[in-house]
Amino acid sequence: MRTDTDLWQFIESLCLDGGRVKLTPSEPIHGGYAVVRKGEFNGRTVAIKTPKNIDDDAEKFSMRQARELGTWARTSHTNVLPLLGYCRDSTPAMSFVSPWMSNGTAIEFVKKYHNTDIMPLVTGIARGLEYLHSVNIVHGDLRCTNILISDEKEPLICDFGLSRHTIEMSGSTRTHGSLRWRAPEMAWPKEFGLTVDDAHSLPADVWSLGMTILEILTAECPYHELKTDHVVFDAIKSGCLPKKSTLEPPSSQQPRRTSKPQPLDILWPFCLQCWVFCPESRPSIRSSVQTLEKLTCTSTNGIASLELLVEDLGIHFDKFTNRQASSMIAKKVKYLQQVSITMGIVSALLFLATLKWGSRQMAFLYPLLAGSATWLILLVDYSRNRRFSQNLMNIAWEVVKAWAWFIGVEIISRFTGGILKRYLGTSMV
Repeated sequence: MRTDTDLWQFIESLCLDGGRVKLTPSEPIHGGYAVVRKGEFNGRTVAIKTPKNIDDDAEKFSMRQARELGTWARTSHTNVLPLLGYCRDSTPAMSFVSPWMSNGTAIEFVKKYHNTDIMPLVTGIARGLEYLHSVNIVHGDLRCTNILISDEKEPLICDFGLSRHTIEMSGSTRTHGSLRWRAPEMAWPKEFGLTVDDAHSLPADVWSLGMTILEILTAECPYHELKTDHVVFDAIKSGCLPKKSTLEPPSSQQPRRTSKPQPLDILWPFCLQCWVFCPESRPSIRSSVQTLEKLTCTSTNGIASLELLVEDLGIHFDKFTNRQASSMIAKKVKYLQQVSITMGIVSALLFLATLKWGSRQMAFLYPLLAGSATWLILLVDYSRNRRFSQNLMNIAWEVVKAWAWFIGVEIISRFTGGILKRYLGTSMV
């Protein structure tokens, strides 16, 4: 594993200082986390991206920039924006230098060129995301504004400011992705039994991919009919997904009278696959790329494409339903185990305390306190050490089973003893 010293040595090799990168007169583009300016480097037009400092600690901000730069520099794919290097002499802070894309972002491109073939575009985005996942990179903020279009009309995924290497996740890192594209487990990790780090995962990018495809299809942001993020927050938390009935392609892309299904009809089932709330039940990015490639290859026969995807979707939802049912049963079994363990410990201590103190109040106080403590211990979230949690549950469950056997044997022995005593007493008479 590379040390911070190795990282900085690698970063220095990417330095383009010395007046080689020059700003050109143009209006800067202000984003949520960076400012992008136009410039020149070795006779070509480049984009100079200067991240904003969202951290109070300057050293922390510098290290975050270095890791972002190191992660980006090691990527190389047709659908990932290439990095040329960085500079510090033309801007106040470390700035990233990449080729300038005159076609702008994906959302600007589809709004400007209404007859764009959607299928190759979304397939290219999925391929770029597949590559990032293959090198253990979670993007974390996939959406149209973070996808540029090259001169060859290829989508290029960019802006790794929110990305984190899945092998080197830091527990202190926080997620800043936009809510409308963000997977629900990233907003509420505890409700999914996850930590913040666990929630920032590959399946979360698949959810965002579905929202990004929806954005391309409609030229609107997800949940566009909901005007505020607060309303979107409540909608997602209650399990609401975008509704197809409220979606329409741009007016210039309205379908002419034809029997051929439109991109929205073809890709809608795929988006629903991406929006499964259980992260483990979402399709992998590999299977997503395969599905999109099949749709692209058969796009001349839209009906066949739609039937193919619906068939895949049905199979996927069958698997999802089975997983969800198994998950719900497992949760109920675990809850019953917790109740049984608690009641078992209370009854055991109550039995022992009664033998020692008789009917005194202390005979009931200690068991109740012990039962409350047991219940609280079993409810503690041990998600950071699942093995310890499982071992604790197993030990407690074995103790309760042993106690249940003891009580059962005791009851049977007393019952049979009473019968024998009564029978023998009658015989003596």
